[in-house]
Amino acid sequence: MGRVIPFSQFECYLQVKAAEPGYCPGTILDTNILVSLTYEVKKDHDEVLGFLSSIEHYELPYYSTVTTRSEYLDFHRRLRLTEKLLDVAADDGQLRLSRAERAEIKTKEGLLNSRIKRKPGSDPVFSDSDLKDIKKVFSAGAFSGNAGWLAICDAAMRGWLEATETRLTEYGVTYISQHDEAQKPLFHKRIDWPEARSISESSGLGLSDSMILNALRCSRFAFAVSTDFDLGYAVLADINGTKDVVMPDSKAAEYKGYHFPKG
Repeated sequence: MGRVIPFSQFECYLQVKAAEPGYCPGTILDTNILVSLTYEVKKDHDEVLGFLSSIEHYELPYYSTVTTRSEYLDFHRRLRLTEKLLDVAADDGQLRLSRAERAEIKTKEGLLNSRIKRKPGSDPVFSDSDLKDIKKVFSAGAFSGNAGWLAICDAAMRGWLEATETRLTEYGVTYISQHDEAQKPLFHKRIDWPEARSISESSGLGLSDSMILNALRCSRFAFAVSTDFDLGYAVLADINGTKDVVMPDSKAAEYKGYHFPKG
């Protein structure tokens, strides 16, 4: 079975792994790590940034899969739209809203604040369901002097996702792909969909996380870095697994008492 390695034990762990035959330097960062790096108010931001800064001298290559990169950008899409909608609803003078549009945003803001109170540390970000409900109240284009939904998107999003993706490059994160000839030595077998589906079936892991874990399994890397409880759970539940996940100490401590089967 794989292991969950706390941040505090990582350097000792890496020294052992680096001495093993076939060791391939590098790691896959999951979506939560990418978001924590680039969203300064994220509760794990300081811990994740501190950890990666503390191991810079090892010069480990950092990679993201197509799944992690799309989820990372999707989070920032929702964050940006949330911030813009709340600004406009607060009557910032940039765009004019109808009474119904403003009321819908305020209603969703109230529900969002309630969720945050129930679960401190939650991200102050509208869900896709919230955004869809708000979108339905808007006209697509300008109507009766009020801004349409497309104007909201243009004001909030123009060039934003491209700039947000560039931030990953600034942190040294590279997109990994089996279709890149130069990266083929990073894999020992082809990434296939049935294996990702099988991972989900074995532990109930979400399909997007299953695809990340499957990419790790097919790579020559020994470990991924994550703050996701479910990903660590799936690694520990895999009796025949040989891959590990590195997590904050507080997250790694959450798996005590689950009685995972031994290989």
